[in-house]
Amino acid sequence: MLEGQTKDTYPEICRGELHICLESRNAWIGEQHLGLTKYEFDVLCLLARHPRRVFSKEQIYEHVWEKESGKTDNATRCVISGLRKKLKQYIDKEYIQTVRGIGYKFVIPEA
Repeated sequence: MLEGQTKDTYPEICRGELHICLESRNAWIGEQHLGLTKYEFDVLCLLARHPRRVFSKEQIYEHVWEKESGKTDNATRCVISGLRKKLKQYIDKEYIQTVRGIGYKFVIPEA
């Protein structure tokens, strides 16, 4: 973040304690900056923009990598895993759920 810039400077997606700043490409849990990679940030934005909607691994891959489906399984799974680990460092709530046999969805944890 630039000097004098706060997480309130740009439009955000706010879901529970999670705040995602679209223009600065940063995300926070409370005041804790998550330090996401490009792909982690893009996956988080995709899922958070559509809470409760289930995305297949192929759909996530096509949106985030902007390529046709191919060997999407491992790339998507690795990014989701990294994203979950970073979220788990700061909050004991699950924002990304696996929908067995289908893919993933974003849920807003209850307080």
